[in-house]
Amino acid sequence: MAKTDATAKTNPSVVSPALPEVDARSVTVNADGFAWREVLVRLPAGMTADDLRSPKVWRKVQGNPQFALRRLDHLFVLSHDESWMVRAVVTYADSTEAMLAIEKVSTFREIGKALYSDGTYRVAWTGGSFVIERVSDGVQVDGSGYTTEAAAVAAIARQYPTKVA
Repeated sequence: MAKTDATAKTNPSVVSPALPEVDARSVTVNADGFAWREVLVRLPAGMTADDLRSPKVWRKVQGNPQFALRRLDHLFVLSHDESWMVRAVVTYADSTEAMLAIEKVSTFREIGKALYSDGTYRVAWTGGSFVIERVSDGVQVDGSGYTTEAAAVAAIARQYPTKVA
């Protein structure tokens, strides 16, 4: 017989998957005002907007006094691939967790706009820069990161041999 959610909650042998945690290095204080701060947060790969409802995902951030969130901080949260964003306000914060009032969740890219691909190579977002990956196996083909998608597209063009007259 399959275990139900109620069984999983009462049975300690059933392990729920661990939520990813936000790294303190992915937090940038944009402005520090008189009453609150404006903070940019870049989420790790695989984290969802729903994960932000758990106060425990902020443990690493709250353990770093330089980046720890404070009550009333205004957050602009970007997903790892920058496909969606969240606007939120910190309602509670201590040294191990933070709770958010999520104001808005919305898509960040234009609907249907994907990153460039020519069938052999594609542009991918790593959370800090654009890189070139081979489509067939997903391997990053050069060690460089590019600040814009256009720069990465130009680098894809340089992957192909040129004709010499």
